[in-house]
Amino acid sequence: QQQQQQQQQQPQAAHPQPAAGSLAHAVAMAMQSPQDSHKDWLHQQQQQLPPISITGTRHVEGNIWGGYWQVDTTFSAPPTPPTAREVRPGPWKGSCHDLAAKAPQPFSELYMPRHAPASALPGGAPRAWHQWAGNISWADFQEQATPRLAGRRKKRVIKYKVIGNQLYRHGGCGSSLYSQFAEEMMLVALHLFDVPDTDFALQFGDSCPFPGMPVIAWGICRNNTGRGGFTMPSYRTWQHALGPQQQQVLHQCFAARYPTDMSQRVPDVVWRGSTTDPFFEEFNKSTYLQAARVRLHYMSRNSTVLNTHLTGILQATRDVEGILGPTLAKEMPGEDAMKHAAIIDLDGNGWSDRFHTLTHYNTPVLKQVSNFTGFFEHLIAPGHSLHQFANDLSDLEEKAQALVRAAHTPGGADHLFSQAARRQGISAAVLNQVAVAEAMAYTITAYANRTSWKVGSSTAYHAIPWTACCRLNPSLPKELVRHIRSRPPPPSMYQLRAAGLQPGPEGDSTQAIHLRIVTRLEELRHRTFYPYLWETFWSIVKHLKAFLPFL
Repeated sequence: QQQQQQQQQQPQAAHPQPAAGSLAHAVAMAMQSPQDSHKDWLHQQQQQLPPISITGTRHVEGNIWGGYWQVDTTFSAPPTPPTAREVRPGPWKGSCHDLAAKAPQPFSELYMPRHAPASALPGGAPRAWHQWAGNISWADFQEQATPRLAGRRKKRVIKYKVIGNQLYRHGGCGSSLYSQFAEEMMLVALHLFDVPDTDFALQFGDSCPFPGMPVIAWGICRNNTGRGGFTMPSYRTWQHALGPQQQQVLHQCFAARYPTDMSQRVPDVVWRGSTTDPFFEEFNKSTYLQAARVRLHYMSRNSTVLNTHLTGILQATRDVEGILGPTLAKEMPGEDAMKHAAIIDLDGNGWSDRFHTLTHYNTPVLKQVSNFTGFFEHLIAPGHSLHQFANDLSDLEEKAQALVRAAHTPGGADHLFSQAARRQGISAAVLNQVAVAEAMAYTITAYANRTSWKVGSSTAYHAIPWTACCRLNPSLPKELVRHIRSRPPPPSMYQLRAAGLQPGPEGDSTQAIHLRIVTRLEELRHRTFYPYLWETFWSIVKHLKAFLPFL
């Protein structure tokens, strides 16, 4: 205590301060200031810089079907602020993402409707990965795009229509939190971009759809069948999406809290996670050691560079819980992985949904080679913006050792951080709020271009009102939300029918129900011993016929 008092009495060394009005100054003051005033600092001093743009893409062959695209952007890594040593602990105890999400995102031309379809990236790189050779037939859509086992786990499939850039959901499919995220994202996409009239189906779940199953999913498996499916941004990707100015705050906060100086980082490669796996629905005592994440957990016991530990047990029997339970590590705040030399990314039940978060980090990433892919992972090319290790983990120890050695050699750390900066630039270009919405519009358009039938009305579908937006991504500009919610309500299917839109291939649900009722009543009328009563009842039915569709 005496030593602490003496240290407090000693004059503190002066540190150069960032220039007032700079983004570094805004972030430093926000992290030093009390929690209730950080918004004012960011609002007053945040720089208005143009969004990061893509300068070019180049397709490269890879070790999985379809390869990758090397993407270059105008992004440059923010320098570590001179006050980094003071603000890194800081009174601001939240994450950098929380800090950035609370920063004001100005409403700009970026958030204005394009009145044009979503486009591919420069050079023809797909904005959202999809793999589908040929057309989608109505029979495939009806038979395959239904709730069924996809991979191993039962997934929820919900059918939608886009008619006149308005969104409609099949009434028999119900709703869920996942579908609400998707619908909010689609409403923003339809407000900003033109999408052709189409039927389509969304599948919600971790593992890949069956090859040949015409659905849009969070992740698909690349394969040589030519029909892997279509991808969309996941609910977490939309929930965490920031605006361009907010992303600048995020990256500057990372630079302040986790400087790109290997001498200040732990010389190891880190991973934390739970016991999910794409090949085992449930682990038991005879199979749990075959799971990649369990093997990675045990690999750290005999390694000097692998800091890899399980923090939770899922999908396991009680005997496995008894074995793994005592070996679990404490959970680590996700962003604190940037205190280490590199971060490992490993598949869970399917593609890694945390990868969209890691893409923002200013830290080298070692990623497992996998044919599981989300909507943007083909844009993160190995050797250009990350490193890879074998799917079976056979060379992970060797790759981790080499990376840690390179991080402490002259020029090695600069090369690794340059790769991380390229990845950050890609994240700024393809994971901001508008880019994520455009990826959704791009996927629906790609799906529509492969359907082989004419979209029609169906009273089984009901309109998703514009007022349903935008509660699940609280970082959207308030002006954008107000513009979307003030749009005129979409016409109902009955109004579309009255305007001349004919039923689609599925027919009209109320007509089908009425036909079944009438057919059954005809059968009963001819069998009854009381024809007079049936004639009376039949006349009532005929008078009610015109009202049945509205009941």
